[in-house]
Amino acid sequence: MRRSLLGSFIVFIVLACTARAGDVAVLVDVSGSMAHYGPWQQDATHLIRNILEKGSVADDKQKWSATGNEELIKEFKLVSGDHIQLIRFGSIHPGLSSFFPVDNLTTIEALESQFPKPGDFKDGRTNKDLATAVAITIVGGPQHPARIIAISDFLSDADLNKEQQGFVNGVMQGTSLKNAVIFSWKQRPQVMVRLQEITVAAQQTPLTNNVEKGNIQLVAARFNADPRTLLMSWRAQGPAPVSYDIRVVPSDGSPPFAKTGLISTEFLIADPPGGELTWSVTAHYAGGGSTSASRHEDLPDGGNTGLVVIAAIVIALLIAGFWYMRRHGASVAATVKRTFGRSDNADL
Repeated sequence: MRRSLLGSFIVFIVLACTARAGDVAVLVDVSGSMAHYGPWQQDATHLIRNILEKGSVADDKQKWSATGNEELIKEFKLVSGDHIQLIRFGSIHPGLSSFFPVDNLTTIEALESQFPKPGDFKDGRTNKDLATAVAITIVGGPQHPARIIAISDFLSDADLNKEQQGFVNGVMQGTSLKNAVIFSWKQRPQVMVRLQEITVAAQQTPLTNNVEKGNIQLVAARFNADPRTLLMSWRAQGPAPVSYDIRVVPSDGSPPFAKTGLISTEFLIADPPGGELTWSVTAHYAGGGSTSASRHEDLPDGGNTGLVVIAAIVIALLIAGFWYMRRHGASVAATVKRTFGRSDNADL
């Protein structure tokens, strides 16, 4: 236990000595799941360039949808002297004091040239909390909120050992999220770019390993056709969480949906989109710990199928009637005339 605490403390000191408070941290998830969403890297680097260079994403609206406070974007514009701390977070490297490779870059061009290539996304599951804690230690300070840009699909995290969890707890205690905005790639909304501004306490709380956390198990979502709803529920195992966050990402390009601070263990969505979607839940525990889980669902198409079929039948009947009248119109007219003519003579 004491050895684990000492190791965490050494990591903290090493990172703190190399910190440049006021820099921007760019975290790129290089786990294998990021390789399955198509060629998103070029659009992501273009988006990040505009954020860092202009403080604006007006040129990227056609390819990215945004949720959250977009006023935050201008806070990420680099000024003279600001560096970029590139953190490739994937498999955890026990031999690195920072747990993940970190590059101190002085220009946006350097970021673009060193941004991971498609073949680099092959690591195992990663841990976003650990990567965020590393970033806060490097770029955050009492006078400078940590500015963090994270590119990930934000699926469930890998478990941390006691030393790693102790490091996360020691860094995160006393911090608070000031603001956030999330961009989702319209071609595959699973690819997200999250901007966070995190305030840092004047003095770090001593590192601790005694924060308990458990696991959560997601239950298969229950779909109801009429009215069209989707009920998502989950179960907590171990210590009781204090709150939950849920995020739903459709695969059809619809904007993702997110809700934070939930107390109950279920959530209902009215009129969900059809097709495949991914939903994830993050449980937050007393003391700063968290754990996540995610699963995929495949929903039936929307409720307009019956109307489409009826409309198609009506159109087919009209077309058939039109062609019949073209071929047999004269004889039909003669028959009608004879029939109604006889009726008129009978009445007389």
